[in-house]
Amino acid sequence: MRYAIPWRCSAAVLLWALAGLSPALALDNPDTPDLVAAFEQRMKPLEAHFGEQTATVATNEAGQAYAKALDAELNRSYQQLLSKLGEGDAKKLRASQREWLQHAKAENDFIDSNWSREHFGTSAVLSRWTYRNALIKQRVTALLYYLQNY
Repeated sequence: MRYAIPWRCSAAVLLWALAGLSPALALDNPDTPDLVAAFEQRMKPLEAHFGEQTATVATNEAGQAYAKALDAELNRSYQQLLSKLGEGDAKKLRASQREWLQHAKAENDFIDSNWSREHFGTSAVLSRWTYRNALIKQRVTALLYYLQNY
């Protein structure tokens, strides 16, 4: 049996999706600084430097530097969030992070095998670092949004 969804409800859902609403609409602590905006500001110079590279070696070096900074941000945001949680929730976050790390490894394995020099030539380096770093940046952003609730 099919259920009819009122058109107003469908339109509201569509408008909400099109508006690009993000986790930023969660109820954050108003006294907490905007951790995500601060993170994005810290990453801007590294992202810009990475995007400015035209040589493969320089792109690889800039991608590695950006990845290293993202990894430090990931560890910092994870530890900060852990420190705010009770033991039960901290245990669940640790389990979630372990699962995410396994997911990230699988994604990176796919990225590395697909975006190879054989398939994509010299642009493979740019693509691999772009996708790898986007994956880490997304996780850091999620952790920071969680952290803003405290």
